[in-house]
Amino acid sequence: MHDAQIRVAIAGAGRSGVVVQSSLEAVKDDFDVFIDFTRPEGTLAHLAFCRQ
Repeated sequence: MHDAQIRVAIAGAGRSGVVVQSSLEAVKDDFDVFIDFTRPEGTLAHLAFCRQ
């Protein structure tokens, strides 16, 4: 998904206090646990990122 598609898909998320980022690199120091509910391909990429 492109950034614009992500913004459309989660329209209204800002009202819940949830901040959405399109880059894990931008928030890499903001979390201790990463839970991935995407597809297996995405999970493998996210696992590689978290192992760094």
